[in-house]
Amino acid sequence: MGEKAIEIYRSFLNGDRPMTSVPYYIDLENFFQLPIPDVPKDGEPLKFLACCQMIHRKGLDILLRACEQLRDMPWQLTLVGDGPLRGQLEREFTHFLPRERVIFRGEVPYEKRHEAFAGHHIFVFPSRWDGWGMVVPEALAAGLPVVATDQVIAAHEFIQEGINGFAIPINDPGALAEKMAYFIRDPGNIHPMALAGRERMKEFRPVLGAEKLMKFLAGFAARNNGYRSENSRQKIGQDPLTWQALTTPHSISKYAWKGIRHGSKKSVIMLGNVLRRNARPKGHRILVYHLVLKEDRNSFEEQMKFLKDHFLVGSISDITEAMDRGEGSSACRTAITFDDGFRVLMGDCLEILEKHNLKASFFIPTGFVELADQPAMAARFSLKAHYYNFALEPMRPEDLQTLVKMGHEVGSHGISHIGLNSMSRQQATRELERSGQRLRQWTGSNPAGFAYPYGYTFHAFGDPAEWIRRAGYSFGVTMNRGAISSGSNPLRLPREHAEGNWSIRELSFFLLS
Repeated sequence: MGEKAIEIYRSFLNGDRPMTSVPYYIDLENFFQLPIPDVPKDGEPLKFLACCQMIHRKGLDILLRACEQLRDMPWQLTLVGDGPLRGQLEREFTHFLPRERVIFRGEVPYEKRHEAFAGHHIFVFPSRWDGWGMVVPEALAAGLPVVATDQVIAAHEFIQEGINGFAIPINDPGALAEKMAYFIRDPGNIHPMALAGRERMKEFRPVLGAEKLMKFLAGFAARNNGYRSENSRQKIGQDPLTWQALTTPHSISKYAWKGIRHGSKKSVIMLGNVLRRNARPKGHRILVYHLVLKEDRNSFEEQMKFLKDHFLVGSISDITEAMDRGEGSSACRTAITFDDGFRVLMGDCLEILEKHNLKASFFIPTGFVELADQPAMAARFSLKAHYYNFALEPMRPEDLQTLVKMGHEVGSHGISHIGLNSMSRQQATRELERSGQRLRQWTGSNPAGFAYPYGYTFHAFGDPAEWIRRAGYSFGVTMNRGAISSGSNPLRLPREHAEGNWSIRELSFFLLS
């Protein structure tokens, strides 16, 4: 909102990021139609106006103290608005100033607010802070020069110092009184400043704001898509992929925050493992991975050995059947799952699973697979849906067929990788049903499981777990950590997040208790 907002954002955002100013645009036509009042003649009061909510932030106590300094000058003040401080302000104004000097008009209906500006000469706005301040453009359009504080963002946008108004420091009744006295002493300045204010507001029209926004978005999209698509094509071809390239933040602040998080996590895990030195599995667990890179080969193989040493490794169906049988902690099971359908999983990951005779479940967003032959579109899908620095290649239908032939399970991760919580019930139902149908066409069998995109399992207007059941799935998996017991809902099964580059210390911290 405004050029000042851009300045503020640039002060704490690194890099030359594209920005534009698209303020709150409203129709000011009724304000433009108001006549500019005649200049007061000798002895006639100059009429000031303030419109705002009567709260401390709006600075009306500062206005009172400014008015006290102008006792001997001819002026009148109208206060429009209401709020918790109205009673107190009425008492204080009438205590320090003659009653006829100050008029409390109360709240004015929104559609008639332009009428409050009629018949006044100067608008005053002593707010301590306003992220915008729509009354500033309203007053200028009504033909009133404006005196506002420099903590009103709209003042930076529209006030031209000494031409159509003044910006003053906050909490400074002396500065406010000085500018009010300026107009009282020389009312001949009002008319040219009123005309300048209206001229300033000619470009403040919704249609021009819409055109400005669309032009910016079109330019940004062209620049952004071109850069990211080119960048994605370059990166997809890199071999090997690395975690550093995929996840290292570009800004110093984000890099530092990542380091703090990593260090804190490492400390907690080390302490936890010391305190639970002889910990054993308690409850069934499902692991969810997203990537296993070439550089992870040794660590991922150690993880698989660890799982075989501590759990009965099988499928999610094995776990749900064990739940039904009420198996105890003496036979804790685990299942291995992979989300998002990245083609890099068809390499080292599959080799290690095959080497150790382990089977996994792969949850696939079918829309991603359908873009496998359209690299630019696939890149945009990957960048939009996932949290990596560049795009990753999707699996192909023949990859899914290979997974099934090797004994792995293929489940649905939706079509578009959009959380069910952001869809209507009808949209979610279509997503569930059509993704299942597509997987059946590719693999020859109905998918048994569904993985909630981003782990979102709740909806304001329904129960996604019930929608999953009605779409024909027998289980659903989330991103919530925790063990699975006989009381767990098979349509909302928790999973433990892991990645191929984790150490055994990290894995054991989350799986052993």
